[in-house]
Amino acid sequence: MRYFSRTAVYHKHFTWEQPRDGSRVWLDLGAVQNMAEVVLNGHPCGILWHAPFSVDVTDALRDGENELEIRVTNLWVNRMVGDEFEPDDVVWGEPSRYSYAPGNPIIGSTMKEIPEWMEKNQLRPSQGRHAVVSYKFFSKDAPLHPSGLLGPVSLTTGY
Repeated sequence: MRYFSRTAVYHKHFTWEQPRDGSRVWLDLGAVQNMAEVVLNGHPCGILWHAPFSVDVTDALRDGENELEIRVTNLWVNRMVGDEFEPDDVVWGEPSRYSYAPGNPIIGSTMKEIPEWMEKNQLRPSQGRHAVVSYKFFSKDAPLHPSGLLGPVSLTTGY
């Protein structure tokens, strides 16, 4: 889904036979953008926020049928890019430049004033916008960030 910035929930049912040699079982999520919470058979197994996205699931696994839930939360960037396709309902100041970078690039604009609709706790005029920011970093042509459970996902055994 383009411009999605929230938590996506992945569900998987699978059959497993416990190793008889006493080895531990690890769930490796592969690539994740950006944070994952693992729940196996209703047991929280951990929150993973950096590589390697791997967690010991031995104590939550059972012989036979298992239910895996992985909740992946991505960054706000994609939502802010998507919002730029909607009309502005905030007055922005002059674009800021980053003078320390080659080419002195524009890096965004500061909210010039708090909009009346916000001060009065009213619905915003641009109903299609979701994010309210005080600094506008992105334009509608900004690249989207990879998001979600990118994998590959695997179970491995070890000690």
